[in-house]
Amino acid sequence: MTGALDDVPGLDTTLLEWAAIPWSYAAALEIGIDPKLVFHEGGYHGHSAGLLRNFQVGVPIGLHLLVDAGMTTPEEFPRMLHWVRP
Repeated sequence: MTGALDDVPGLDTTLLEWAAIPWSYAAALEIGIDPKLVFHEGGYHGHSAGLLRNFQVGVPIGLHLLVDAGMTTPEEFPRMLHWVRP
């Protein structure tokens, strides 16, 4: 093992990346910064504007992963119940 997340048996790092998207949006709002600073034009492989639109219209990509982990609910997002997995 190298210590990299990719080496952890049974851990799907793709799911972690998808969960990090709504988590990052919620974190930006929580600390009072414009989510456009996190979802800037050079990030997210050119999909930042689309991700921000999804949040604005209430269809946040990856939210189900945070809900499944008990970190928020669809009704309360972007408010988080837990910032790390309970």
